[in-house]
Amino acid sequence: MTELTYVQEMIIHYHKIFYYCCILAVICGGISLILFMVFDIPNVVGELTGVSARKAIRKIEKSNEAATHHLQKKLFETGKGLSWEIGLNSTCNKTMVLDEDTGEKTKVLDIMTEDVNATRVLDEEWRKQ
Repeated sequence: MTELTYVQEMIIHYHKIFYYCCILAVICGGISLILFMVFDIPNVVGELTGVSARKAIRKIEKSNEAATHHLQKKLFETGKGLSWEIGLNSTCNKTMVLDEDTGEKTKVLDIMTEDVNATRVLDEEWRKQ
């Protein structure tokens, strides 16, 4: 063989190797994309960096903010939003200082009281704990 034909055969051989490597690279890239989606790598990265936790905290804060706003709106619409308003409207649930000499008994509030700021009677299950 002459030197020129040897060089031409080597060029053809290297071109074949180049094409095989390109095909192999495309196959490996496709497999890596499939595995990326199957193993849910974006969520794993989010957990490792803390991005997912921050998003979850923001979501919880938003829902709590909406619930608090709704509750405050409801309480102020019903007139139970401020403790002094409740005190003016309610006459039966007042706190009294009792003298020992009078023999008066302390009034215990019933469980179904609607006063938000009132003292509540604890049920028996809580006392057992």
